[in-house]
Amino acid sequence: MFYEGFFVGQNFQLPAFGVFPEEIADFSRLTRDDNPLHGEDEAFHAERNLIFKKRVVHGMLTMSRLMGALHEAGIISGTCVAFAEASQKFLRPVLPGDEVTTLVTVVAKDDIPEDDRLGFVTFSATASKLGKPVLVATLKIVVVRKKPGLSK
Repeated sequence: MFYEGFFVGQNFQLPAFGVFPEEIADFSRLTRDDNPLHGEDEAFHAERNLIFKKRVVHGMLTMSRLMGALHEAGIISGTCVAFAEASQKFLRPVLPGDEVTTLVTVVAKDDIPEDDRLGFVTFSATASKLGKPVLVATLKIVVVRKKPGLSK
């Protein structure tokens, strides 16, 4: 969607996604985050009396999948120039195979005075599993305008 197509209060339900063991392994290799929390089996966690009794998905992998779902849904596909800002809070663990659903809401639109071809669109996102939030995030994205020079 172009900048002009967004409005404050607009909601998008993103396609559900799951994260699987091979993706966790790939993410660990790419980020060099080989914390056993993300890679070991239940016996490992039980032996050490860890807070999480099972392998958990990296929080940033869940965040990355959320951002990918925003693109895959066609909401920012082809018009997103950059992610300008992102903040997130991880509220609950995501386990391999959990189904994660995400509701995204446009919370702000702002002109970029230096470039009338672009605008900022800020989204609030809540990712949930079984109806309970696992991640809340704010994403400020630079989006292309359909017609340069137009305001909000």
